[in-house]
Amino acid sequence: MSVPVKLKDIVEALEMASDSITYYFDRRTGQVEMISEDITAGMHLEDEEALDDHHDWLREAISKAREIDTDEGEHFVKLPDKVDIHDYQIIEEFSRTYPSERVSAALLDAIKGKGAFRRFNNLIAQFSLQERWNQFQQKAYEEIAIDWLEANGIPYTCADELEVDNEM
Repeated sequence: MSVPVKLKDIVEALEMASDSITYYFDRRTGQVEMISEDITAGMHLEDEEALDDHHDWLREAISKAREIDTDEGEHFVKLPDKVDIHDYQIIEEFSRTYPSERVSAALLDAIKGKGAFRRFNNLIAQFSLQERWNQFQQKAYEEIAIDWLEANGIPYTCADELEVDNEM
């Protein structure tokens, strides 16, 4: 059984996902662990003495990456990455469902072809829609996080603080 996690911790990891950073959920601790490409490269160092020359945080990160690498999914579950999140679909849904037909049409036109993200962001600024877009995107990430948590049988809370089980 997994330790509960705060939904906002999973959402933050989804928002920070990139091509060079992978996030994992530790079922034992309820913590989200971040592993960067640099850490992954360091975990293959054969010489343990070479690790002694690195800062404590780097040695700990490499140790955690090795633990995740050898875990085989028993304790660590990989979070969705940028490929799984489909940011373009989120932008397209926002554009398609925007209440003003004029704005919706402009947004849909802007997201066609190369440079779609830049043009979309420019129009969001031009129409002063940043707050509305941020709320829509936040909700989309929350839905992705909840789907992922439920699919992996991981309990979560929407509160900032996890409730402590008094029976322990």
